[in-house]
Amino acid sequence: MRAGICSRRRGSRRSEVTRCDRSEAMEISVPSETISQIWKQLNEPHRAGRNDGLRTAHKQIVQDGWAMDVDIQDVIWETDDRADQLARHYDTFAFLLEPYKLRYETRLQGPFAGTDTLYGHSAMRISEAAAYIMEIERLGFSVDPIPIVETVRPTLLRKKYLTNHEVSVVRYSKERHHLSETVLRGEPRPAAYFNTITTHSGYVATAILDESGNPSTLRVTAPKSRRDFPLKHWVDFELRHGSAAVS
Repeated sequence: MRAGICSRRRGSRRSEVTRCDRSEAMEISVPSETISQIWKQLNEPHRAGRNDGLRTAHKQIVQDGWAMDVDIQDVIWETDDRADQLARHYDTFAFLLEPYKLRYETRLQGPFAGTDTLYGHSAMRISEAAAYIMEIERLGFSVDPIPIVETVRPTLLRKKYLTNHEVSVVRYSKERHHLSETVLRGEPRPAAYFNTITTHSGYVATAILDESGNPSTLRVTAPKSRRDFPLKHWVDFELRHGSAAVS
C-alpha cells in the first residue's frame, strides 16, 4: 500500500535492478500549510458523507475504468467528510501523486473515426485511483478503496510485470493497517511540544508543534504497524534535533 523505499544497482545485460523495501517509513517534504490542514481535519470528529451504505462513486469508477478528480472526491466524501474538505476545496492531497508516481492524463471519448474533434477530461486510471485513495487512508482518514481494489486486482494478477503502485493494490488486503509510518515534514521551525491523537480508523497521528501550536512535522502510524522506531524515541529526537534545528 505504499511506494516503498527504492534503490538501484547495476544488473545483467546492461540493465538496472530496482530494489524496493516496503517496510521502510515514507517521509515526504510538504508545505507546512498542508500539514496544518491535515492536522486540523484529523482533530475534527469523523463524519461520513453517506449513511445508507451505497457506494455510487465507486461504481462509476469501476464502470469507466477511470476516475476524474470529482469521482475521487465523491469516493472520499462518501466515507469521510473531513478528507473531502481537503480534497475538494484545497487539493491538499496532491503531494501524494509524485512520490507514488501517480498521474492524471487526458481521457478521450469516442467515436474516434470520421471526426476531427475529440473531447476528453483529465482522469486517473483505476489502479492509480485505488493507490491514491489507499495513501489517503494511510494519513489516518477513514476512506474506503476496497470496492475499487477488488475490481482491479484480478486483472493485475494476470500481468507478468507490475508497477510499484500496482503491487500496492495487489497486496492491499495483506498490508492494510500494517505498513510503517508516513512522515510529513514542513519548513523547519523551533519545536516546543508535541500532541498525539488516535483517529477514527485507529491510526496514531503525532504532530511536532511550535509555541503557537502550528505543526511542522506529522507522523501517522498504522494501528497494526510494527513501530520499528518507538513513538517516544521519535518525539525525543524531533524535539531535540529535528524541527528545533533552526538557525
